[in-house]
Amino acid sequence: MRIIHILSSNKFSGAERVAIQIIQYLEKKGMDVWYISVQGKIEEQLKKEKINYYLFEKMNLAGIKNVVKKLKPDIIHAHDYRASILCAFSTNLPVLSHLHNNSPWIKKYGLYSWMYALSSTRYKKILLVSDAILKEYVFAKQIMKKSKVIRNPIQIGEILEKGKESVVEEEYDIIFVGRLTPQKNPILLLEVVYEVKKYDPGIRLCIVGTGELLEKSKETCKKLGLEKNVVWKGFLENPFPYMVRSKIFLLPSSWEGFGLAAVEALVLGKPVVCRNVGGLNSIVNEKCGFLCEGKEELVEACKKLLEDGDLYKRMAAKALLRAEEMDNYENYMEGLWKIYQEIYTGH
Repeated sequence: MRIIHILSSNKFSGAERVAIQIIQYLEKKGMDVWYISVQGKIEEQLKKEKINYYLFEKMNLAGIKNVVKKLKPDIIHAHDYRASILCAFSTNLPVLSHLHNNSPWIKKYGLYSWMYALSSTRYKKILLVSDAILKEYVFAKQIMKKSKVIRNPIQIGEILEKGKESVVEEEYDIIFVGRLTPQKNPILLLEVVYEVKKYDPGIRLCIVGTGELLEKSKETCKKLGLEKNVVWKGFLENPFPYMVRSKIFLLPSSWEGFGLAAVEALVLGKPVVCRNVGGLNSIVNEKCGFLCEGKEELVEACKKLLEDGDLYKRMAAKALLRAEEMDNYENYMEGLWKIYQEIYTGH
């Protein structure tokens, strides 16, 4: 069985990490698996992981037709809306659409929501990382019968081991790990820290990640007078040692399909403070963190955890327990393997 995994992004982040994990699992089963995406930084990771890959200059219908003709796959596993739509209209091969995010446009009637609904008739199965996608998608009824919620694979042992790979000397009150994009809302992150600083002038924030809002974020940091409070680490392949040395994981996202970084923080015993969006309410509860509606609640949650030592200890202890409930790697991969077999055999 030959399976190709197609993504429209060219960076290494949550969905890309999951696709690589799936490929590595399938390779152990002796499958012929390929990673297909647009040329970019992802190539460094693919080379490091020794994964078969094919990169486009630009992802479009012609490019996908060409790679399908060249590789002759049995199944196409598309990992985002755009890749799914292009695959649906470029081939008659079985397509598995895997949605890792719940972009704002799914809530409205528009070109993208219509296009995905139209293409959905061609998918063998639609995988969703959380119930939130079905709840928010305006054409949810059309895709419901084909949809299955399959949350991201979590390997607690691997995360704990990576957290020990290096020793970080510095300590941080708050850490953010993610892409600096409108989705992750780094400007709000800095505004929250600015407000917390009024009560704790020595507050230290560690930002791990880069993205299109990096320069704007640094400008905002300077404007708010936070230069001495914020440490910029850029992209780190292994951010876990920095999480280990931080107290709170803060995720002010405007939307989230799942929120993998929040789970990783819980694994390392860190209470999570986040916006109550997307699939985050399936991860964070009142025992291990705070689900907040806006800036004021984010600020208050951070203040409580930093000021109340007993509250912090209780939530930190419950964080790992919550993560253990989500340790699903083997079940995830076995479930996905069954889906491939069903598609391949037609049963």
